[in-house]
Amino acid sequence: MKSKILLSIFALVIFPIGAQALVVDTGANVQVDAVGVGTTIDANASLTSSTSESADQNQILMTTSDESSVMSSVDVTSDAKLSLFTESITTANTNVEKVSIGSDNKITVTYNYKVKLFGFIPVTMRSETVVSSDTEGDVQAVTTLPWWKVLVAGGSDISDDVDAALQSSTSIKNYVAAKADASANVKAQAAEVIVATLNAKAGVALLAQ
Repeated sequence: MKSKILLSIFALVIFPIGAQALVVDTGANVQVDAVGVGTTIDANASLTSSTSESADQNQILMTTSDESSVMSSVDVTSDAKLSLFTESITTANTNVEKVSIGSDNKITVTYNYKVKLFGFIPVTMRSETVVSSDTEGDVQAVTTLPWWKVLVAGGSDISDDVDAALQSSTSIKNYVAAKADASANVKAQAAEVIVATLNAKAGVALLAQ
């Protein structure tokens, strides 16, 4: 004849996880059978849930860490990564002051050129390049510079050269053609081309000094 013993256990169990500790108050009943031992611990559900939540949090931290350095348009697959990508551009390139990609199918890049006024006074010349589509759906690239660009060697040619290069770019054409349906990746490619074009022109401007 089986005899059963019912034990009431109120224990505090500590499970170390990494540098932290998961504390579970079981407060559970354990049933012991004379023939075999069967245990029923109600705290199991709580333990499993807490451990799962901890794993999920670790995964979120890992994902955030991996996504925090989106340095190429190839890696942009979502709007969240597109935002990280534009931030990475300004971090990696000190000449780029701001990259803005609006919902109106317009990309604006604020860029700072290191030039010499009158050929010998070091100054920063800010430009703003806006890429969008015109009324006929074609590429429209407009770069504006301060009026005193004429006092900088090669300054007058910057806007025309940049705009011409962008209007012939395949990535820019794809972005404009897609209009409001442009994917995050297409937008990232367009922004990348704009910055690369400005960087190239900045190098030419420095050689002209």
